[in-house]
Amino acid sequence: MQLKSLVCKNYTWKNLVRCSYNEHAIDSSLHFVAVPEPTHLIIDSRSGNGDGMSHLLHALGHQLLSQNADLFAASAERLFMNCVTQPQCLKKLLAVDWLLIDDINFLLGKQDALINSIFVMLVARTLKGQKTLFTLALKVDELELSQPNKHLDFLYSGSHCRLESPSLTDKFTIAQSICQSLHFAPNQQTLTSFVSEAQNIRHLANLLTRFDAVRKLNISH
Repeated sequence: MQLKSLVCKNYTWKNLVRCSYNEHAIDSSLHFVAVPEPTHLIIDSRSGNGDGMSHLLHALGHQLLSQNADLFAASAERLFMNCVTQPQCLKKLLAVDWLLIDDINFLLGKQDALINSIFVMLVARTLKGQKTLFTLALKVDELELSQPNKHLDFLYSGSHCRLESPSLTDKFTIAQSICQSLHFAPNQQTLTSFVSEAQNIRHLANLLTRFDAVRKLNISH
């Protein structure tokens, strides 16, 4: 299987809602892509997952592609699985100007020669001045309690931005944006119920999308 770059078509700036919890991460990442140094940026989240890290990474990818950047994007798991069968992929990843890796945590905590080779490639990119962006799906308290890890130390040796925990106001703002994109307007009680139930932004989007699908099904009948 050939390793292909995949920038998610649904994760764009157009549908990324700027709120208090993510505005610092958005500004920091935009600054990172606009300047030559530092050479790598890690995006993490206080909650660990589900609050828009991948969305931000891929939105940056779309922006870079619109500028005709030489770019490669993949999840860490897909990258690893392809390199298992095609070790020459590492040369391709070393050569590209921009490398975007989602969920780099997949490569942490494993004793594997290939994973070490991947991190050697990532360090080499840094020494060459090539730009690399990562997302890391680990909660802040998991990071604080983690054992010393040379790969994690490398990731945090560059630039860093963090998505904070969304407030209720943030969730309401995002819920309203999602409803607008789905072209429906639930009453305030329904919206409040979903916002209160949602564990994170991804869960909130799933709740609203499912509710809208059921609503349309009932209308059709």
